[in-house]
Amino acid sequence: MKQLHGAIFDVDGLLFNTEQLYCDICIEVAPKYGITTYDEHYYRRYLGTSNQDLYAIYQQDFPFLSVEDVDQFIREVQAIAEGYLLAGDVAIKPGATDLLSFLASRDIPCVIASNNYAHFIDAMLTHHGIREHFGHIYALDHIENPKPHPEIVHKAVDFLGQSHRDVVMFEDSTNGAKAAIAANVPVIMVPDMLPPPDALRPSLLKECESLKHASDFIQQHYHW
Repeated sequence: MKQLHGAIFDVDGLLFNTEQLYCDICIEVAPKYGITTYDEHYYRRYLGTSNQDLYAIYQQDFPFLSVEDVDQFIREVQAIAEGYLLAGDVAIKPGATDLLSFLASRDIPCVIASNNYAHFIDAMLTHHGIREHFGHIYALDHIENPKPHPEIVHKAVDFLGQSHRDVVMFEDSTNGAKAAIAANVPVIMVPDMLPPPDALRPSLLKECESLKHASDFIQQHYHW
């Protein structure tokens, strides 16, 4: 059995129930811009996609929108979400606190790697009393290429100062899992709104239905 020397965590949809929040806001705001086909199914298609990439996607999917309209739509959604995120008014996922406490009890350093913005992440972590578990937050502010590009994962591994194969990444989205795999980092996927495609499953270290199950798995899989 291997020893674990570090852990990397995504945020949205993994530690917090933010994906459903974003989805609900998008569905509410979309009709103002003449978008009548925006539903949960559409949102799920682009789960884990950064705002940077959404600009091009929306322009392609909704060609009747001007560049300015797309920008305003994304900004309005972000502004509404910001109120919830900065207030910490987002539910923490079951099992998150216990998993982090277990890793802390074994002196396993943890770091954040997320396509969200650092100030939102910091606010949520602080509100729920888990900020102290993370040595650093790598966010959209710190990278040029968001997930599924592996840039942010490489940065997180470098911070941990460990071999890529000696750490593990916890992810909920396909894009996040692809980033970990591309960086040669073992990934445990805890799907949120969308299961991984079948083609991705063989490349996962493990697929778990909750962070509680993910915690059980690492306690059995690694040597402590």
